[in-house]
Amino acid sequence: MKHIIEIDDSTKRGKQLVEILKILSKKGEEIEFKSINDIDTLLEKNEDESLGRMIEEGLESGIANKEEVLKKLGL
Repeated sequence: MKHIIEIDDSTKRGKQLVEILKILSKKGEEIEFKSINDIDTLLEKNEDESLGRMIEEGLESGIANKEEVLKKLGL
C-alpha cells in the first residue's frame, strides 16, 4: 500500500519531517520524496497519456471522436 502525505513545511515540525523524509528517500527505494510541482507535472503527464490513448482507441474502433473523449474526461 502507498500513502501520499501533505506536509506544511512552513512550520518547524513540517520542516523537520521534510528533512527526515529527504534523508530516508536517499537511503533506499522504500520512500519516494516529491514536491507539489513534481506531482502536478506527473498528473498532467498521466492525463495527457490517458487522453492520447482514448483518442487513438476511439479512432481505431470508429466509436469515439475527440469531443466525446474530452466530454468523458470533463474537459
